[in-house]
Amino acid sequence: MEKLEKIMKRGTIIVISGPSGGGKTTISDYVLNKYKDIQRLVTHTTRPRRNNEVNGQDYHFIERDFFESLIEQNAFFEHAENYGNLYGSLRKDVQNLRYSGKHVLFTIDVKGFLELKRREEILGIFVSTGSYEALESRMRNRGDSEEDIAKRMVICKGFEVPALTKFDYFVNNDFLSNARLKIDEILAENGLA
Repeated sequence: MEKLEKIMKRGTIIVISGPSGGGKTTISDYVLNKYKDIQRLVTHTTRPRRNNEVNGQDYHFIERDFFESLIEQNAFFEHAENYGNLYGSLRKDVQNLRYSGKHVLFTIDVKGFLELKRREEILGIFVSTGSYEALESRMRNRGDSEEDIAKRMVICKGFEVPALTKFDYFVNNDFLSNARLKIDEILAENGLA
């Protein structure tokens, strides 16, 4: 009985989201390294792999035809299209983590967060910098093209930042040490630390 109660207390879905360059991955990596009961869900994408990314660790990089066949099979827990690429989390992967008694960490875009929020009770954390200039600079530093940066900034200003009100928390990631402290506070406040 005690084991069942322990598992039932776990299984929270935590979403770290925000605009490109805001630091979602950096903050997620911090959470995963510090909190052993929280596990990241590796999502699928049709986006080309960046030089520093590892297939199966950062994303599962798959062909668009295969991704679309998974949509037809209703295999995704959530999925969205952004910047011409498809992103999604397999239903079986989410269920396996939750049934194991782990909290599930999603590092996804704002569109994916909004889709999940409509269907599930989740803890939503919006991570970003305090300025658009800092976002652009971070995207440049990671090698994004000027065309991609321009597209991402239009979406950031017109859709992602206005969606901030749908999240439970905002973490300003101008200074990583402060952002980490804020994440620790949020997780403790929600009984996840």
